[in-house]
Amino acid sequence: MNLICDKLPDSVLVDGESYFINTDFKVWLKIQSLLNQRAETCFVKALCLCFKKMPQNIEKATSAMLDFLVRGEKPKKKKKTGARLYDLDADSGLLLSSFLSFYHIDLRNTNMHWYVFLELVSSLPEDSPFSKAVYYRGVDLSQIKDKEQKKYYKKMKSLYHLAQVVDDFMVADALGGAFNND
Repeated sequence: MNLICDKLPDSVLVDGESYFINTDFKVWLKIQSLLNQRAETCFVKALCLCFKKMPQNIEKATSAMLDFLVRGEKPKKKKKTGARLYDLDADSGLLLSSFLSFYHIDLRNTNMHWYVFLELVSSLPEDSPFSKAVYYRGVDLSQIKDKEQKKYYKKMKSLYHLAQVVDDFMVADALGGAFNND
């Protein structure tokens, strides 16, 4: 899709029928936050925020919502450590200041299509506050030999650390071994 020439999608297909969706990035930030909570009530709220008229087939509606969320792209493989490099909720201040500094866009006072927002986030320069935080979170300390440099990067990783997200799968994994009689 050409973000400049093509009409950006404002609907999705569910069972062959077109359903209008909210496309504003602020709505999708809320949807992503709700989906990260993995609670059934949050999931239903996310669907309600997404669709202007709810499709009958909730399973296919969900699939269409998730497909729009990631622009139809397959998720990239996570790093081996599983460490999150960004959180659009927790990093909202960094994003706000980065957009103000580099694009002169006040995210609080603008409407923007979700796809445009994602492209702008991914195109932020290395020296933006958001990009710096992502960089420091991703530094592999085991690859740094210089003691002072390692100390510095450890401090920066600590400064930009994201809280661990605990979900149902992690709880199940943690408890799974507790009940094994092997």
